[in-house]
Amino acid sequence: MQTVLVHLREPRRLWREIGTKRFIGFMLTSIGSLIAAAVHPLYIATALAMLFDPARLWRADSPLLSVVTGLNVTNFVAAYLVFVVLSRQTYRLRRQKRPSSALLYLPAYWLLLAIACYRAVFQLLLAPHHWAKTRHVGREKRRTRAAA
Repeated sequence: MQTVLVHLREPRRLWREIGTKRFIGFMLTSIGSLIAAAVHPLYIATALAMLFDPARLWRADSPLLSVVTGLNVTNFVAAYLVFVVLSRQTYRLRRQKRPSSALLYLPAYWLLLAIACYRAVFQLLLAPHHWAKTRHVGREKRRTRAAA
């Protein structure tokens, strides 16, 4: 999120430096992944609601709600199918057996991405200069030995 904001501080300059094609790619991958992470809980909630009551789509109070619900479910299913296809291709290219059981953890993984996205937004708003640095255990041990 921070990287996107830094690069988009001067969007015209970035566009000139990397060109139209790469600028569009940057926007789609960076902002698209943030949006996808943020809306994923909504997709899961919609899919679960449709799973428990499939007729809900047709009983909606407004046609707009029906369309939005249908699009949510379509995006949800399409995203998972794309991920399955990409993972199968990756394992095929690496000549490895694909662990199909790993795909079962995908909803939990994407929910964790959503939590991380929301946390990043709140940290950016409440403490924009705070750096939540990851501790690396091996490095700390080396530093203390070198200092001694």
